[in-house]
Amino acid sequence: MEDSLPYRKTDGTLVVHPAPSPFVHTGGPRSHVASVYVRSCLPDDLGATVVEGGCRLPWADQENVDLRAIVQELCTKLGFADVEQAASALGLPDRPLQALPWRAEEIPAPVGEREILRHALTLARCGPSGYRPDSPIILSHTRLSRSVRLQTLDIAKYYDLD
Repeated sequence: MEDSLPYRKTDGTLVVHPAPSPFVHTGGPRSHVASVYVRSCLPDDLGATVVEGGCRLPWADQENVDLRAIVQELCTKLGFADVEQAASALGLPDRPLQALPWRAEEIPAPVGEREILRHALTLARCGPSGYRPDSPIILSHTRLSRSVRLQTLDIAKYYDLD
């Protein structure tokens, strides 16, 4: 077999190397897992209600910025002992919400240190698909660098489309 093909024979076994694609990451030649980024948007006629205009941090797109250190510094500067105390004092959303990836330029930048900290702690409670008020606050770069729109979905209206 030629080297240009995505197949290679090694020690009598056939190893399949997937062709590179901009949309699929297979994780390696022996991986059976494929992840595909699909941007999901719910049309307004499905009953989607935007709860928060969006959450993002002003420096999330800059390189070499320690977002975790900035959040902890803001907590200290505003007089909170830790992030849990800050979360309870800042009035984060109190119900589960869908967190949809959104373009940062469409989300207004937070103004003031309290609002920046509120956005950061909301993002820290957002998992891959949604915000959960009872989830732990995880100050990871992945969570803090996201730009999301938080919304609810009227399930009855969604199922009435049938």
